[in-house]
Amino acid sequence: MNAAPDPSAEITRCAHEFSDALVRQDQAAVAAMLSEKFAYMTASGQVLDRAGFLQRFVSAPGVRWERHQLDRITVKPLGSYFVLTCRVHNAAWVDGTRLAARLSSTYLYARVDSGWQCVAGHARSFPATGETVESEVVER
Repeated sequence: MNAAPDPSAEITRCAHEFSDALVRQDQAAVAAMLSEKFAYMTASGQVLDRAGFLQRFVSAPGVRWERHQLDRITVKPLGSYFVLTCRVHNAAWVDGTRLAARLSSTYLYARVDSGWQCVAGHARSFPATGETVESEVVER
């Protein structure tokens, strides 16, 4: 008898697939991973719906991702949902300026017919030890 798939492992895989799709700027793949009712709060406090997230982070002409790397991932059940927390290490070019940020993030996942979708997310900047800057301009 086969054991049921581990939701934590499935959700962790989904989060990594999301990061890969974001870096590729694959609009269709990212959209498929987000609930139609998706809500996201950026590190600066702006709240975006699914369309706003896709516009700002995936399809904006001045954005080109270098990395969106996750570590320190934990996944915990919350009723019929799962909460994923992690650190995100970003690097992207935005309108000719290279930006890098370290974020502490939380995502809420729900099971759907096609697998798992992210329902909500939140990011908060965190500095390296001894730093106070939230994000940095690396190059111009």
